[in-house]
Amino acid sequence: MNKDYEYITAQSIESGMITIPPDNFRAWKEVTDYNNHMSDLRFKKKELRLTKDSFIITDILIVFALVYSEHLFITRPVLSLILSLFYCVYIIIFPFQKRFDIVPNTAASLIWLILDIRFLVLTLFSFVVCVLYKHIDGKLRNEDGYPDFFDIELSIEDKTKK
Repeated sequence: MNKDYEYITAQSIESGMITIPPDNFRAWKEVTDYNNHMSDLRFKKKELRLTKDSFIITDILIVFALVYSEHLFITRPVLSLILSLFYCVYIIIFPFQKRFDIVPNTAASLIWLILDIRFLVLTLFSFVVCVLYKHIDGKLRNEDGYPDFFDIELSIEDKTKK
């Protein structure tokens, strides 16, 4: 556990359940704060996934816009076709990668520099997005409850039963 909780234990996080006395407001507050934090982390994880998906779409649009708008396909047809086929194969394989790694993504963008120096924009874009993704993903991996960030179900101890 990353944080020191007074009432929440590793067992209660794993089981997703905790029972507290009815008059213990601090325990209720701690569990509620924990659940709010988990909700925030789930949202950040969804944002991160959206960032990755947006990167894939934007990367494809940038490449094909630069290739076809500047008539590079007409001036260097064989090289453009080979690079386009390579890139299409990479784009098909890329979404199935478990990790979002800087090296293959930047390398896939670097091959376009063979055609034109303006593809340096694409390479820089790929590199910056990958670095930001790795940074945010690293923070999320260090949080309690990774990767699912489940809430803890709170139940109140019944004092009438003995």
